[in-house]
Parts: sequence; C-alpha cells; structure tokens
Amino acid sequence: MGSSGDIPSANEERVRLHLQRLKALRETGVFAESHLDQIRGMLADVAESLNAQYAEIGNAHSNGNDDACVVRVTRGGDAPQNAIASQHTSPKPRLVFDTQDEDVASHPVVARLGLRSLLFWPFEVDDRAYVLSLGWKEPRRTFMEESEREYFDLLVASLTPLLRAQRRQSAIIAQASTDPLTGMPNRAAILENLSRAMYAADRDHGQVAVLYIDLDGFKRINDKYGHAVGDTALRQIAKRLQSVLRKHEVCGRLGGDEFCAVISITEGEEELELVALRLLESLQDPIVVPDGARFGASASIGIAVYPRDGRSAEEILTASDRAMYRAKAERRGTYALASARAAHIERPLISIDAETFHKQFVLCYQPIVSARTGQTIGAEVLPRWLKREGMCPPEVFLEAARDQGLVNALDALILRRAHEHTARVLQGSRIALHVNVYEPNDDILNAALSVDPPVALEFSAEQVATQPDAYCDFIRECRAKGFLAGLSHFGCGDIALGTLAQLNLDFVKIGRNEWSPPIIEYAHHLRCLVIAEHVETAADRQWISIQGVDALQGFAIASPLAERDFFAWLTPRAPAPW
Repeated sequence: MGSSGDIPSANEERVRLHLQRLKALRETGVFAESHLDQIRGMLADVAESLNAQYAEIGNAHSNGNDDACVVRVTRGGDAPQNAIASQHTSPKPRLVFDTQDEDVASHPVVARLGLRSLLFWPFEVDDRAYVLSLGWKEPRRTFMEESEREYFDLLVASLTPLLRAQRRQSAIIAQASTDPLTGMPNRAAILENLSRAMYAADRDHGQVAVLYIDLDGFKRINDKYGHAVGDTALRQIAKRLQSVLRKHEVCGRLGGDEFCAVISITEGEEELELVALRLLESLQDPIVVPDGARFGASASIGIAVYPRDGRSAEEILTASDRAMYRAKAERRGTYALASARAAHIERPLISIDAETFHKQFVLCYQPIVSARTGQTIGAEVLPRWLKREGMCPPEVFLEAARDQGLVNALDALILRRAHEHTARVLQGSRIALHVNVYEPNDDILNAALSVDPPVALEFSAEQVATQPDAYCDFIRECRAKGFLAGLSHFGCGDIALGTLAQLNLDFVKIGRNEWSPPIIEYAHHLRCLVIAEHVETAADRQWISIQGVDALQGFAIASPLAERDFFAWLTPRAPAPW
C-alpha cells in the first residue's frame, strides 16, 4: 500500500520481506511469551511495512469496555485514546476506501490523524472477537492483494498466542488488584490509583484527597452474628459507600472493616467535608441481612490531602489513617482532617525500658517463607502496644517514640527481647529474625547477641535515600557485627545505583507497587535475596512466585502471630503447595 493507496512493486517487496520475518520469528518461538511491547512492536512493523499511519488491535464489540482496546500505535505521535476497532461489526474484512464518504470520518481518531482509508481485518481468539485496524492518510483505490492476505493470515496466527497469554495475564492482574469479598479495588489497587491521581495533580497543579473509612465496633457484629453475616454486611456497606462517590472516584477496601476513597479536589477542600458527611449518612439506615437481623453501622473517617499532608502514596494513606484514629478518639461516627497542625497533636507518653516493656508491648511475628519450597526462612518482628482500649496502631506509638527521642531505645529493646524469646526455639534452624531499624542507632551496635538465630536488620529505602552516606557507614558496621542487612520498599526512594552497590545488602523487600521483573532482576544483580511483601491472596502468591522472587510475606502466607502461635507455626509440616 503506497501513499496513493495502491501497492507499488517496491512496497509489495517490503511486505514479502516482512512476511518472511514473521515466519522466521514464529518458527523460533519468539512469540511464546506474551508482553504488550511485543504486540506493539509487531504492529509498528506492520504499519511501517504498509505505510500506514495508525495500527490497532482491539475488541470488535467494545460497548465502552475499557479493556476493549488491547494496544495501538501511531506513527509520528502518541496513540489517541479512542479506539477505532469497535466501529467494525462485520465478520469479514472491510475496507473504507475514503472516510469522507462514510460516517466514520467523525470518529475522534480519524479526525485527529486525518485518516482517509481504513482497513478492518477481523479474527477470533478463543471466545473473543478482535479486529486489526490500519489507517492511511490517503484514499485507497483497490482492495487486498494476495500477498497482503497471506501477510495478514500469518500475522493473526502469530498474534493469537500473544493475545491469549495477554488476556490470562490481565485476568491475573485484575484478580490480584480486587478484594474478593466486595469486588472493590484492594489496597494495592488503591495505592496505584492514588499514585496516578498524585501524578495528575502535579501535572495540573491540583490536589488529591484520601478518605480513610474505619467502621466503628464492627467486631461486635462478627462476634454476635458470625463472620458469614459480617461478610454480608461488609458487601452492603461497600455498595453504599460506592454509591456516594462519582464514577471516576475510587473507593476500595483496605482489609477487614477498613475502606478508602481517593478523590481529586476540584472545588476546594470544603467539598471533602461534604463527601465525608455523605459517606457517614449512607450508613445511617440499618443493615438488613438474609436471616432478618437488623443492626446499625457507623464509621470514623480520616482525611489527608496531597501534597499538603505527604509526598508519597504511603505517606498520604498513613496521614489519613492517623486522622481517622483522632476522629475515633474524639467522637466516633465523625471525621477529622490531617493538617500541619494535626500532624503535631499531642502524642501519648510511653515508657521504654526493660522493666515496663513487657507490660506495654507484645511482639508478633509474621513468617517469611521460601517461594520455591514454602518452608519458613524468616519472620518479621512486629511490636504491638497494648492500651486499655485495645491495640494501638504501630504508627501512633512509633511517632510518639520519635517525638520523645525514644525510637533508638525502642528499636534496641525490641531486637533484644525478640532474640531472647526465640533463641531456644530457633536455634540451629537458620530462621532469621527481621527487625526494623528507623535510624542509625548505636544501641543496636552495642546489643550483645549470638549469631543464632541470625538477625536481619531492615531499613526503608526512603530513609536511606535521605542520608545515603550515614546509612552506608552504619550498615557496614552492622554487617561487621554479624547482622544481616537489607532494604524494605526496594524500588522506592531516589537511591543512586552506586550507593546501592556500596550497601552490599543481603536481601531486599519489594512491596506490591514494585512487583515487576526489572526490579526483581536488578535486585538479583546486586546478589540480594528478594522477598515479596503484601502477598494477600492466592492469586498474588501464584503470580509473584513465577516472577522469580525468592521469598514471600503477607496475609496469604500468615498474619502476624503471637509468640506462642508463631512457635506452633514452626512445627514441622508439609511444604506449602506453590
């Protein structure tokens, strides 16, 4: 197809050469693994070979489905956001000789690119109908030549396994980002949407708000009526919360009885309070479950605003969580704003010493297992502060410890107590105790510990990025003392590649936002054990295990366990089935 719309002999030769290349690639099995970049690369070659300005593979019957357009390429610019494929409904190939003669001329893509001819080549993969669409800026005068028909048949044959695998991959990703109980976005999807909204806010000089919604006293419903009724109630509550928000606003379930909404601020922060009030009002009518039981529900909401209350998605979520606890402490069933003033509210006083530690704190242990064998290879030590009204969130007492200059003493005390309490059980097992360290800390270096069980000190990548030289020196000293050392949130934080190499780490932890083959591959290049965190579902476990990580941690493996339960967990058992 030349610029005039017919195929000159020179271009026909290009088609034949490209056809031969496709055959060679198919024979060598290059297309055995599906990646959108491979499909995009094929389309770019097709467009170049046929002098087309636009190439697209999409669903033939999209009906507004966001997943309809699989991939598209445009020569000389970014791909437009509107798919052409849905314009085609015929089961046979169709050529629009001149778009000016048909209604298709008004299509946004056609108008934007000035396309005058369109080819629709339909094909099927399993139960889904696709269309290969090509567009030219010159009218075409003839239909398909024989060489082109052979070319497209081979192209479809090459694309079929790619599209099959891409669809399977999309299903796995969708499952990994969806809360199985309510069908809402889960924590990982919420953070991903929040990150995108923050990027858009930076671009448009706007703001994004997070509303952290925690149900009040929901545990009593589970205790009184059972978890089946509780799950039914949570599904109803999820629908009510979603009904309040606009279509483009994200509402998801963080876990348990905690929900979250992400809202772009368009009319000033006053609208946030109105949204919070509407969310609270949506819960006022009694919840009615199938057996006829009726009970009320209420929630406390914390509101944080980007960029005022934090610079990362995790920081904003944490700020909204703190605000929610402030609302719950002041008066349940209301909301509170996180602000510069609120961030410095009076923190509870805590006492950090060996004599009172056991009265205030308990240590929990979350197992870390081998991705290959399922055997336990480590456990993260998670302190919990016991208050009269129940467990205090870690971020609250850690912030209090920082404010009162006690965080170093707390880190060291947690390390010593965890090692002391587990040494007898873990001796000889080589199961590592993972302990978080929040800043360079001489108390850690002075802790007299045996090397059995091994202790793995975790530093967050964001922390190290703020003081790379200080952390390089400190981690070097820790390793000299016999500690293992690693980074959590690997892939976050702006750490220079040279600094990462100097750290000489034993392991890294990657959160859900960093679950990607390039990050895993780079960590292995640094000779680090790679631990995937936040593995929350069976689908998560299956997907991330095949990406090459070495170990897994998260609720799909085990929740944080009290000491006695953790020791029971270590009782010899069959390897996990993954």
